Formats: sequence, structure tokens, C-alpha cells
Amino acid sequence: MSELVISYLFPPSKDVAGMALAKRYIAKNIKFDILQANYDDCDYEFLEYMNEYINDQIILDMKCNPNHTKCMEKFVNDGMSKIKDRKYDKITSVAWKVANHFLALEYKLEHPDTFWTAEFTDPISFDIYNKKREGGKRSTVTDADYIGKINREIEKVNLKNNTEFPLLDESANIYLLVEYIAFLFADQIRFTNIHQMDVMLKQFPCDMKSFVEKKSVIEDFPPLPSRFYEIKETSDLDNDYINIGYFGNYYSKRHFESLFKAFDLLNHQHKSKLRFHFYLVEPDLFKTLIETLEISENIIIKDTVNYLDFLNLTTKFDVLIVNDLMTQDTFDVNPYLPSKYSDYKGSNIDIWIMSEKNSMLDSKDEKYNSSIYDWESNCNVLIDILKDNGFGDDEFSILNENDYEIKRTTDLNKIIDEKNKEINQSAIKINKNKKELKKLKRELKKLKKENSDLKNQNSENLSSSTANESTSYLKLIKQKLKKD
Repeated sequence: MSELVISYLFPPSKDVAGMALAKRYIAKNIKFDILQANYDDCDYEFLEYMNEYINDQIILDMKCNPNHTKCMEKFVNDGMSKIKDRKYDKITSVAWKVANHFLALEYKLEHPDTFWTAEFTDPISFDIYNKKREGGKRSTVTDADYIGKINREIEKVNLKNNTEFPLLDESANIYLLVEYIAFLFADQIRFTNIHQMDVMLKQFPCDMKSFVEKKSVIEDFPPLPSRFYEIKETSDLDNDYINIGYFGNYYSKRHFESLFKAFDLLNHQHKSKLRFHFYLVEPDLFKTLIETLEISENIIIKDTVNYLDFLNLTTKFDVLIVNDLMTQDTFDVNPYLPSKYSDYKGSNIDIWIMSEKNSMLDSKDEKYNSSIYDWESNCNVLIDILKDNGFGDDEFSILNENDYEIKRTTDLNKIIDEKNKEINQSAIKINKNKKELKKLKRELKKLKKENSDLKNQNSENLSSSTANESTSYLKLIKQKLKKD
């Protein structure tokens, strides 16, 4: 049975959605063709081990912004030119980037007997703040012919299923449209968790719940076979410490303030034995935010690593931390499930879950569980980890919470003030450079005219040195403009 995977970002790209899709095929030991775009942020080591699962790799040259409709159209058109004459029994597309589902739909319309699975790793039409993704004119479909074509297909669906799903207006936001076309035309919709499906269908502008649920499957991200954790050999950690690892991002919706507070307020004779290792996308910001905390002395901060290094590193720690995205103020229920949880599961190392109440992570049965909002529950886990590793302290105590809050708030305000100063200084520098650039452009325009006049003059007393001097200065100005 022939199968095609459509994933704009796929290994060697480091994109999470593409990587998650790759893991599905490895875990199921399925061979497939892959259609993807070329990409700069690459991890070629992992691709080497993907090759045994790939029959044919179709790479499109895409030097454009994939979130813009023009780029999406190029991906669809170039992709169809490569695959329209190929017969696949199955195609699978993943929603990020959105162009994947649009290309899959085109193929499905050309080959109606092909079984199309459309996967959503996260909600698309709204972001992590539960705000509608807009994108502006560049992310809006206005092609009348295309909209007309889709509307004719919607009418066919309505006639076949006795439904009244709305037709498209003269313009359509691609983030909402990509959900709509997948819900309507795919043979199967794959969600990563039940909360994600419920939220996406509840917040969709029209009621498609029963229609979509009938053809939906819920599949968590699978862990890779154990052999993938042994391909690379990373440096060993210092076994004199209890090593706790975290891999991922750090930002307003995913932070560790409750952990920081728990550590700083815990008066425990052995807590110095805890050592936290953070592998982060933007480590410099994290360093700034923790530098005044006591826990900073127990934290090692590093850049992210390639995927195979990451897998091996997960097997070296005593505990691995995975935390929920904070959504209690924006969603009725948390629709997100961190993909790295499956990677952690494959490592067979104890996992510490920091979750929201009733989230998908909260439902997981792991050795250590705490709330991302409740510092006391984090404090209890720190005590348990110390005790489980032979460092109990029956006389531990908790320091004054109010003193910590005042100091932490003051420190964060100072950090914000410093960052604002840096931003203002950068703005001043940019404005200064803009003024200098305008001045240089005026001088360049003037010199171009003078240089042209000098070249056109046939006067015998024209000094060649004057012309050369003007030409040289013109070159310097051009070099300066190019540099700026």
C-alpha cells in the first residue's frame, strides 16, 4: 500500500509538528513518500535514521513565508505538479504549516478514492492566548475562482450528508479555512488529545461536532523505539547530585515561578544536592530572570541540542520535568499536550509533571505531580525527590512567604526596567541611524549628479583628479549605505 506524507516542515527540519509526525511512522514501522519544503534550521543526524522509512523524498524549493497565501499557493501548485500523476492509497497531512492541508485537499479532489488523514497537533485558528489568528491581507484567500471551487465542493458535501454547512464568503482567513476544509473533506481527522478536539469543535464558528467526531481518532504522540535513545552518547552528569532535566521553551505561558519559589522557601539541609539542567531556546532571557534567586546556584543553563542528543540525554537524568501550557485564564479546558512527554516516556526515567487541574498532563500517572500554580505542591515534590534519593530531612521548614513575594516582585520590576532601558536605547540608536541614512542618501544623490556632470563636461581645464576624487567618495557612500 502506497502512502504519502505532506509536511512542509519535516526532518531534517527541527519543527515539532513535523518531528511528531515522523515519530508516528517510525513507531508503526511504516514506509512512505514524503513531500516537504527545504528548510535552513536542520538536524541531519536524525534524518539519516529516517531514511530507512522513506521511499521517496520530494523536496520543494520554498524561499518564502509559508504563512502567506502566495507562498501557500506556490507550495500547492509546485506540489501538485510533482504528485498529481502518482497514485497513493493514503495521504496524511499535518496542519502546521497550513499549506499541507491545502495541498492534501487538491490531491484528494483529483484522486477521490485516496484516503486522506488530516492531523492537528494543536488548534490552528486561535493561538495559545485563545485569540483568533488573523495574519492580515497576506493570510487571506481572495481568489474568486478558488473560493468558487471550494463552495461547489461544500455543496456536494451538504447534498450527500443532508447538512447545511456554510459556503465561503469572498475572502477567507487561511487559519480558519484550513480547519474547515479538513473537517469537511478529509476521510479522517487525527487529534492528539480529547480536550484539543472538544475545544476546536466548540470554538469553531459553525456546529460541526457530530460530523467531525464520526471520522475522528485521538492519538497521543508515540515514543520512539529504545534504540533511538542509544544512537548518540552524551557526556555523563555529575552523580554527586540529583540531576533534574528540562528541555524546551520558557515564556509567559510556560514558566517556573512556582518551582523557584518552592526552592527558595524550602529550608532543607540537603537541597543543595538538587541540580537543575535547563536546555532552552532562549537561555539568555532565562539567565536574567533567575540571577537574583537562590535556586540560580543550582541551575545549569544550556542551549537546545539536536534530537538524537536530546533522546540520549533524557536517559541520564534522575528526573525529567514536563509542564503544562498555562491556559486557565483563556480556555475552559487545556487543549494542549506537550509532545516531549512521549519522548520522556521512552527514556524510562522518573517524570515530574507540573500541570493544570484536569489537563491531559494532569491525567497522567507519573511518580511526581504538582500544580504549575501552587508552589507548595512543588515544594512537596522537592522534598519527596530528596527523600527518594536518600537525602531526607525530618526537620525541614518553610520560610516566610511574604518576604519572598516582596523581594521577587522588586527584582522582576528591576529586570523589566533594565529591559525597557535597553529597548529605549536601541530605539534611539535606530532613529539615529535612520537620520544618518537619510543624510547619506541625500549626499549620494547630490554626488551622483555631480559625478554625472563631471563625466559629461568636455572642458579641457577639468581636473581629472577632481573627477577621481568625486568617484572615490561616491564609492565610499555606496559602501556605507550597503553596510547600514
